[in-house]
Amino acid sequence: MSTARSPVLTDGVRAVAVPLLWGAALAQPLLYTLLAAPLIWLHTWPAHTSDLLPLAAWPDWLSWPGLTDASLPWIVRYGLAATVYSLLLGALLVLYLHAVRSAAQPTGLPVCRPALVGAALSGLALLLHPVLLSQDVFSYLFYGRMTALYGANPYRATPADFGFDPLFHYVFWRGQPSNYGPLWTWLSAGLALLGGANVGLLVVLFRLLALACHLVNIALIWSLLAPYGATRRAQGTLLYAWHPLPLIEAAGSAHNDLLMVTLLLLALRLHQRGRPAGALLALTLSALTKYVTVLLLPIYGWLLLRQRQPLRPLLLRGLLPAAGLTLAVAGPWLGPESLGVLHFGTAPAAFKNSLLERPYRALRVLLGDPPAVAWGPLGFTPYWAEVAVGFRAGDHEAVVPAGRSLLVIGLGADGWAPIYDPATGRVDQAPLALLQPAPPPPEQFAHWPARSLPLPYGPGTTPAAALANRLIRAAGGLLLLALWTVAAWRARDLEWLWLGGRWSSSAATMPSSPGSTRGTSPGGWRRRCWSPTGGPAGC
Repeated sequence: MSTARSPVLTDGVRAVAVPLLWGAALAQPLLYTLLAAPLIWLHTWPAHTSDLLPLAAWPDWLSWPGLTDASLPWIVRYGLAATVYSLLLGALLVLYLHAVRSAAQPTGLPVCRPALVGAALSGLALLLHPVLLSQDVFSYLFYGRMTALYGANPYRATPADFGFDPLFHYVFWRGQPSNYGPLWTWLSAGLALLGGANVGLLVVLFRLLALACHLVNIALIWSLLAPYGATRRAQGTLLYAWHPLPLIEAAGSAHNDLLMVTLLLLALRLHQRGRPAGALLALTLSALTKYVTVLLLPIYGWLLLRQRQPLRPLLLRGLLPAAGLTLAVAGPWLGPESLGVLHFGTAPAAFKNSLLERPYRALRVLLGDPPAVAWGPLGFTPYWAEVAVGFRAGDHEAVVPAGRSLLVIGLGADGWAPIYDPATGRVDQAPLALLQPAPPPPEQFAHWPARSLPLPYGPGTTPAAALANRLIRAAGGLLLLALWTVAAWRARDLEWLWLGGRWSSSAATMPSSPGSTRGTSPGGWRRRCWSPTGGPAGC
């Protein structure tokens, strides 16, 4: 009787495949280094890493004078920069897809070590990039400074309350309380203490944390895929490890999503090893980093109930420690005043630059808003201005002298804008032609909470805008509830929870005895169960 043999990695194939894999691992860092050049030309946000280390000062030839020459039309400069960026990213994708395809061919290809080395070297190349693709890291470090240096509640206060801080001008979302989990806030506070006021050092610290999470994720995926065969394990690991998106978002932009995913993968690994209580704790920590994964907690609880897990150990080792961990991490900020970010996140201004912006504007027109209003600016951020020439303010006829700091709090109309005068405590009108944007005033005024000011010409002031916002939020909530319900209904084991499961009709299932409910779903369909190696197994 013949036996099927798995394909093996012969000496000839190994002599070609292994050097190619290592060559791709060593070529990626060079391409990621060159990726900084078009970003410099595009004038994205500086990371100030050159202030930290001399070797982070980028070579002069990357700042090609032809693409930074202001005499050239901007469309030419930006078009060339975007083309170069696309070509470099395309080369990275070619290496990535070739490596994934190579890993899918023979079994036994040693992937874990080159995957880690390639990702680590590429991350180090991105670590000292002089530019950023996102300003979020500045929000991270500023919320950390608010917590560590000023003892403020970042879920109630905003960066606008600390305009006197030396790093305030780096922050884009100045009027928004933190929308990140408390675990991330504590980590940000610790890094803020380590980095002090050195922006370059702070950016590198946050990048290092995200890169470390990315490397841990590679190891966790390698462990999770162990039962699925050598080929699928190698291919699955490379699918994540060398994908440009997580690498750029981790070591380039320092996004906190990487830590959230690390804790989520840890929860999957613990469940796979038969430790549901530990998985519940890891999933709780993931939700305390970023709230997205909180949606998985009830689904995972439902999965454990359907697997008939013993309730007492689960309660004592999982639920109670998870609740205590939540209180310990979030306890200092618990309270209704800490939910201000929910108001900010559901305000009409949150539709800006989103896929729902056009439907929201169109719905406002259908509900009665004039098109000029519905298609106008969605949001307004108050800013400080200095009076260039003295003038008389509004009905009070009081003279506002030149050099006084005023807070512009609305869009204005007919050349006049609503302002707040901290010297008198009044909200008034001022001519925009006589105001010049200026840095925040001295400390005694800069702490004033600008977010609580009335915005007479701001967004959401019409009934149609408020109704359109509520309708879109309600539709999104119903869609999310429907998806959650389907996920909870289909969750029976770990594979169904994170791989999506496999459905088949009763004709495609193995025969079952009359009256047997084995492999049958509540809706009359039958589920084919699969073992981790891909073959059928009992339900």
